[in-house]
Amino acid sequence: MNLTNLKSLGLMVNNKITNDGILVLSNITSLDLSFNSIITDNGIRNLTNLESLNLIHNDVITDNGIRDLTNLTYTLAHHSGLTFTYGEHRLLSYLVII
Repeated sequence: MNLTNLKSLGLMVNNKITNDGILVLSNITSLDLSFNSIITDNGIRNLTNLESLNLIHNDVITDNGIRDLTNLTYTLAHHSGLTFTYGEHRLLSYLVII
């Protein structure tokens, strides 16, 4: 099955899908990784078409994972691993923190 053109994916409470499983999702624009404990910065770092990202209760995705996601315009990051230490001013202009 080819998932390259998938635009939206919900992996809430994921405990099976790994970084390797999402690396091919080059066209994805919306990703929900809330309560995820498996997918890390390395899994999302190259998903540069991401516009929306849910990281609620996700402490494995950090600033390093999202710093190059320049299309990101909406992120839920309550109780997440984001600290905004990398490019704080740029990141805050892209994020909505709830």
